[in-house]
Amino acid sequence: MNRELDSVAGLGYGRAVGDAEEGVGAIAVAIRQGNEVVGTMSVAVPLTRLTEERVAEILPLLARAASDMEMAW
Repeated sequence: MNRELDSVAGLGYGRAVGDAEEGVGAIAVAIRQGNEVVGTMSVAVPLTRLTEERVAEILPLLARAASDMEMAW
């Protein structure tokens, strides 16, 4: 688990592939207050649509939304 957390920290996002529900994947980013993580924001989609290209499209939008939440926190 520590290895996975280190990977998430290094990438700046987390990814789930069928972990909660078969056939569904998700990507998530942290919502921070200073250096503390106070929440997460995620997008879940069918695995057939969670391609590397789609992740590359969604991540900047998700990061921007999380940043907006940080400002409102």
